[in-house]
Amino acid sequence: FELILLHLFLYLYSMKQQSAESEDLQRRLIEAFFQDMDRSVREIGVTDTGLSRRIKAMANAFYGRMKAYDVGMKEVRTLEAAIETNLYGTGSAMSQVAPQKVAAYMREEYEALIALPISTPDYLTQASVD
Repeated sequence: FELILLHLFLYLYSMKQQSAESEDLQRRLIEAFFQDMDRSVREIGVTDTGLSRRIKAMANAFYGRMKAYDVGMKEVRTLEAAIETNLYGTGSAMSQVAPQKVAAYMREEYEALIALPISTPDYLTQASVD
């Protein structure tokens, strides 16, 4: 889940930096993400009574990560702290190098994504995402 959010952030962040016209595509991608999370939670057997609680927790995680990574892309130490908290939790035995490597990876991937033209994937051009 955390790695999906990290990569979703990179894609959304790069689109936002490239073009204000990408708002519709960003919205559709976020909707597709939540539809997929809903489907995944149902597949593991969560009933309707527990579904809304889990989706709400995922939404809180999504928006929290998006904000933390957005701020972090402007300041490397902040990004590393967000990565440490979100990807590695509170593990005391964790290497300090891991968040640094992930932060470097995020910055490299952002540079690669920003160089690509924005285009709507075929699966998001359908009337509704199944």
